[in-house]
Amino acid sequence: MNRISISEVTGKVQLLPPLPAAVQKLLHLTKDMEVNTEEVAQVVSTDEVLTGRILRVANSAAYGLSQKVSTISQAMVVLGLDGIRSLAIGVTLMNYQAGKGATPSLKREDLWHHAFAAASAAQLMASHFQYENWEEAFVGGMLHDIGKIVLAECFPKQYELALQQAAEGRLPLHMTENNIFGIHHAALGAEICRQWRMPDHLVQMVGQNQLSTQPDFPSNGHNRMCHAVRLGDGMAKLARIGLDGDPNIAADFLQIIEKEHLSLKQIRHLIRRLGEEMRKVEAFFMFEKTSVPNPEGEGMDSIGVWVADPRDHEVLEMALLAMGFQLASAAEMEGRQQPLAAVVHDDSLKTKLREVFAQQGVKLLDFGDWRKQHTSPEKFIQLNILKLDAWLLKNLKN
Repeated sequence: MNRISISEVTGKVQLLPPLPAAVQKLLHLTKDMEVNTEEVAQVVSTDEVLTGRILRVANSAAYGLSQKVSTISQAMVVLGLDGIRSLAIGVTLMNYQAGKGATPSLKREDLWHHAFAAASAAQLMASHFQYENWEEAFVGGMLHDIGKIVLAECFPKQYELALQQAAEGRLPLHMTENNIFGIHHAALGAEICRQWRMPDHLVQMVGQNQLSTQPDFPSNGHNRMCHAVRLGDGMAKLARIGLDGDPNIAADFLQIIEKEHLSLKQIRHLIRRLGEEMRKVEAFFMFEKTSVPNPEGEGMDSIGVWVADPRDHEVLEMALLAMGFQLASAAEMEGRQQPLAAVVHDDSLKTKLREVFAQQGVKLLDFGDWRKQHTSPEKFIQLNILKLDAWLLKNLKN
């Protein structure tokens, strides 16, 4: 299949229709810390479709109000300025058509479902770490895959090939995109945001979505927000909410977690919060409801992880938490302080413990063997989360 030229791809961006005037004004108004809320209400009220959707969510059961909300000014009290802005952008993007094409491997609804999960998780992360202007993370999360929409709808056959190559787990999606189009979705997304005259910090957040692989953690506020979006993207994948066409957990996702000293306890809390936020998002945008597992693990089996590589160990624990399993520590496994359903291990598991577990009927899942069959030569990839999930589910649910 012939490679598509960069000029042909960017030419499609030039032909995209602009964002609605109300959304453009809203984006620029709300970056002002002293914005006049009545002015925001007037801008939103000029768009009848947007006004109707915002009033619907303000009156939804999720907020449990006793009196009906009938104006945008009242809705702002319920939803907040950031909530109004996020919903406005969300409604616009959901209805946005870049082209008439479609790719079998990546449905539009699945991609937007993932984008909103990433946005919700990014905002939770930014708030948790007390990043400055953490509310911006939600908008960045919604926009971070906008380049994929253009590639999928304008060049469906070529993009399907890029998706298939990424699904094999040998290269991350942004590299297969580069090989075919000469540009990846994040760089293209930044061009789209510039075309839409979005604020510079949002352009940077979208454009750096695949480029946060530097070993030194930046102190710059906008770069930290880029990392919040990267974390949100990874958490949405782990929670298996929607699909984004790239099944790979990137190594830098784990680097950011390490730099921020994010503990399993905190991850469990964030996954629970993500489930709560997604129920609101799904109700508003009428997505098919996603079953976000209970990360507290109540009533679920206890699983042990005994894997030498610290990053593989970390991904395994996060994946199991997202599935709703309880986790047993190394001390609990050695002391056999609680019954175990299974142990995911590699060759580092002690022979004596292996024999004891076998006698107790504990399932032994040889991750080391699985890992050898699913190792990518690309240093940016830690592992393929979809293949890992399928392997875990097959062995743990039987």
